Amino acid sequence: MRSVLSAWDKRFLWHPFTQQAEWQAREPVIIQSAKGVWLRDQRGRRFLDGNSSLWVNVWGHRRPELDRALKAQADRVAHSTFLGLTHEPAIRLARELIDIAPEGLTRVFYSDNGSTAVEVALKMAYQFWQLSGRKKKTKFVGLKEGYHGDTIGSVSVGGIDLFHARFKNLLFQGWNVDPFSRRKVGEGGDEGQGRALTPTLSRLMPGEGDEISQLFSRHHGEIAAVIMEPLIQGASGMRLMPKGYLAHVARLCRKYGVRAGKRPPRFSLRRQKHHRRLPAAGGNFGDRTHLPRIPRALRRIQNILPWPHLYRQPVGLRRRLGEPAAL
Repeated sequence: MRSVLSAWDKRFLWHPFTQQAEWQAREPVIIQSAKGVWLRDQRGRRFLDGNSSLWVNVWGHRRPELDRALKAQADRVAHSTFLGLTHEPAIRLARELIDIAPEGLTRVFYSDNGSTAVEVALKMAYQFWQLSGRKKKTKFVGLKEGYHGDTIGSVSVGGIDLFHARFKNLLFQGWNVDPFSRRKVGEGGDEGQGRALTPTLSRLMPGEGDEISQLFSRHHGEIAAVIMEPLIQGASGMRLMPKGYLAHVARLCRKYGVRAGKRPPRFSLRRQKHHRRLPAAGGNFGDRTHLPRIPRALRRIQNILPWPHLYRQPVGLRRRLGEPAAL
């Protein structure tokens, strides 16, 4: 049966981020079961699930409490639209999220995956400025080597050519900036004569002509929002931002009236007091700062829930409540 499944896989499937010719040339690993952090294939071999099934299975496989919750929900209803209807689990989760969210975040908008969550955030930022009468603010700023997903909007604000270059003619326009200073050191200092800093040693020099400051100065009237992975860029090789960069971007956003968004790490909904806090919006490394009020997309909670946004109700939208034709 294993050989039959392997043949069917190669005949009928495409796998994401996979070179099909290479896939065809090897025997696929067919996962049959899992428990805790371990996967087991049809040959009986065990594999450590080192990337948590692509970062969404943070609590491990076959957790009894999660399995019980899934079964109990399936016994009632597996799915109901949220368009025009509501249901108890979504209401209760939203209430609990707001309880532990930073002050001022008052609403939850549900989405179903990371790329779609980014799409929602981009549309909200764009819609905010359109309803506020600032119709030229239609472009987005991301970071070079950034990654936010694989739908067209999330690809448009990404910056990894390996994933994105093929689709450049489909993407909307914006800017990608490099968080690492390319200035040379040693001019009047004691660190050598004109050595170019490597990315891991780069220093942020706010207000001294860094790339994002220049961009904001010239184009802030066109910028709808900034989107970034806070502190560390994962898909591009675990690149750590220079210390203070996130706070620097936040200051620029406030100065020029630009919305900003970032994704905090996963968090727990356990009831113990020390677990009932969201991570600081700026994380650690001396960069604890709240960016202006754009939706934050949160990682999957307890493996089974959709991606929620927590957001403040923007003034421009609040003024227009009761005007559905404007949405």
